[in-house]
Amino acid sequence: MEEHVQTKIWLTGGFDLHVRPAARLSRLMQAYDASVELAEDQDGPWVCATRQAALVKLKLRSDHPVYIRASGRDKDAAMSAIVDCLSGAECQ
Repeated sequence: MEEHVQTKIWLTGGFDLHVRPAARLSRLMQAYDASVELAEDQDGPWVCATRQAALVKLKLRSDHPVYIRASGRDKDAAMSAIVDCLSGAECQ
């Protein structure tokens, strides 16, 4: 089994993962050689961070936890980028 990094963060500042932020996040994650997944619960179900529709279906809302795991060559950089994005920094 491939080694992965995992973390839990809280969405803050009124940030909801609706269509536009999900599209930005999906594009951002496509730039990394990593498999990044998100879930509402530590046990899943996990969804791929490059799939906009799956991200929207999670219905992640401000003041709720989100679990993130990443594996692959760029896992650390991808994890840092997604945490920054979901913590309220603008997704580039």
